Amino acid sequence: MNYRKAPEHPFPTAIEDSYTALTWVAEHLADLASAGAPLIAAGDSAGGNIAAVMTQWARDKDGPAIDFHVLVYPATDCDLDRPSYLAPENQLLVDREAMRWFWGHYLPDESARTHPDASPLRATTLAGLPPALVYVAEYDPLHDEGVAYAKALAEAGVAVAVEEATGQMHGFFQMANILPGYDDGVRLVARHLNDFIAAPEKRA
Repeated sequence: MNYRKAPEHPFPTAIEDSYTALTWVAEHLADLASAGAPLIAAGDSAGGNIAAVMTQWARDKDGPAIDFHVLVYPATDCDLDRPSYLAPENQLLVDREAMRWFWGHYLPDESARTHPDASPLRATTLAGLPPALVYVAEYDPLHDEGVAYAKALAEAGVAVAVEEATGQMHGFFQMANILPGYDDGVRLVARHLNDFIAAPEKRA
């Protein structure tokens, strides 16, 4: 997804671009996929943040009917004081200070970061969202907010599966031919998607 990016295009540009793309895909789904294909929103890290917000926007704006969403080590909250942000063993490729830097470019106004469009974990309710897979990395500053989002989904009555990539750090899911965890991760996500597609009755 080639949405416009910060700092040249700060929040909420990425969200708006992504929703435009989501709407277009939904309108052209019959041309892009076989009949009956589900509409799935997915993303990792910042993309996971966007995918989470897309499901909320689609629900609240009477938008496209998303059938399933996949969030890989998603950024779901602006709180950088969770235990996983402070744990020394998690200060790897992406550490707490890097996340502070990313937030500073994406949404410089700290007081606005608690808005659900920036921190989807802070939505008033997650009820009515589509089924989800939340996939977190063990050694990741974002670990706890991903788990918290999955818990909040479940408490809102949303069907959600939570998986943890043992021994992996933030970013592993993009490291094709570099980290073996990438292959395991892609297979895991594919398995969950295949299981969902094979069971149409699970669709929201």
